Parts: sequence; structure tokens; C-alpha cells
Amino acid sequence: MPRRAHLLLSVSVSESSTLALTSYACVVQGLFGGSGSAHPTAADPVDSTNAGPKTDAADAGHGGGPAAGIGGGGGAGGGFGDAPPLVCVHVLSGHASPLTAISYSTDLDVVLSGSQAGLLCVHTARRGQFVRSLRHMVDGPGGPCPVDLVLATSPGYLLAHSWENQNLHLFWINGQHRATVRTATRVEAMAVNGHSNVLVCGHSDGRISLRAVWNLQQTHLVNHSDHGAVRCLWFTDDYQFLLIGSADGTISIGTDPDARWKLLHAAIQKTPLLGPAL
Repeated sequence: MPRRAHLLLSVSVSESSTLALTSYACVVQGLFGGSGSAHPTAADPVDSTNAGPKTDAADAGHGGGPAAGIGGGGGAGGGFGDAPPLVCVHVLSGHASPLTAISYSTDLDVVLSGSQAGLLCVHTARRGQFVRSLRHMVDGPGGPCPVDLVLATSPGYLLAHSWENQNLHLFWINGQHRATVRTATRVEAMAVNGHSNVLVCGHSDGRISLRAVWNLQQTHLVNHSDHGAVRCLWFTDDYQFLLIGSADGTISIGTDPDARWKLLHAAIQKTPLLGPAL
């Protein structure tokens, strides 16, 4: 079997208030006992020349240094056959307190992070650059509120939730604060649908609320309390099914029959007719 190298990106959170963006270079053959090593190739470039994220005046004093290796030199002990150790490609700075939540948007290449002090920071992952900080949850009328959940969406909407006051905040990618709503119970998990126009929130009382992403107005409320609090949510790749993880250890799979029928109808309309023309 030909050897194929894959580059996987991961972001780790530590109490030193920095984000370490690391790359894992592994060989598929090596995962099944094969030999050989893999390094990033021209098809999988790793930018290690960035001197650290840029910070603004509000985050002065938290600049990053050159990317440093993790785990020492290569060779044995790489974890997967002869694969090389972890390589830290960027260290994203900007927070002065421990991080509590993180989210990544693939389409925008945006890392959204939240801290115990209520500060939100936006970075780019591939270049490791600081974009901006959002201080709305730090300088709010009730004082700083820790960030417990964040979500970065493809259209550019950024969401943050605090369990302390149960406020759900909506920001635009340019830093503009769009809306704030107070939820009846704390939100344990968030997910958006394929068009990124519906926000699904799983609550501590077992209910699931559906909200319009652009203004956070609730459109539907589903009672799922028979299974306890909703701990996690995940959409399948085709966004036709929603996976719901609950406190009682069950995973429920939900779907919208009307939405699935519309998808099927659209696919049928695009399918050419078979047989002789009428």
C-alpha cells in the first residue's frame, strides 16, 4: 500500500492562557503497523516562519514568540510507528486568564476563544495572527462573566454563552455586538445547521431550542427532558440528522421530515428523465 502522509490540526488549551496550534504528521500505513516516517510535504505545507500573533493595545504584553517544538527530536517514541513527534506551528496569545472555551470555523479559518475573565479573542489558524478581542462580556453592566461556550459559524456570526448569568451573545466577525438574549436555563451545547441560519441549543433542563442565528430569536422549543440535560450536539455531514447526547447516557438522532422532503424533491427535479423522450 502506498504511503500517504496526512496533516491534522489540533488546538490545545492550557492554563498559561495561550493556544497552541499543533500539527500531527502521520502515515496511514504506520497506523496499522507499517514502517517509515512522514513529514509535511509540499501538498501539506506548515508555516513555521510566523514570529507570533499580532496584538492590539488592549492585549499588549501577550505577544507570542517563535514556534517551538513539542516532544523533542524525532525517531522512536513518536506514538504511531516511526511517525515524528508533535510540532507546534503557532502559539496564539491574547488572554490573561485561563481559557474556558474554543471553536474553529473551517471556512473562515477563524479561531474563537473565551476565557474565565470574559474576554473573547479571534485569531487565524493557518497564519497564527491575532485579529481582535471582544470585551463585551468583560465590560458589561454586571461586571465580567466567564465564558463557558463559544461557537464560530461560517457566515461570520460569533456566539458566546455564560452560565453565570445565562446570557447568550451574538457578535459579527468584525467585532460588532449584534444581540444578547437571556436563556431560561443554561445552554450546555450549541450547533448550527448546514445553511448556518438556525442555531440549535441544548439546555440543562433537557429542552432543545432553535433560534435564528442573525438575531437569536427563538423559533421552536423541543422537550427532550426524558433523557436529562442535553450535554452535546452534532450534525451529520449532510446536516439531515442531529445527534443529541444526554445526561442519561443515551444518544438520540433527530431529523426534520419537511427539510428532508425538500432536499429529496430538489434532487428529483435535477435528475434527468430516463428512457425515450415523450
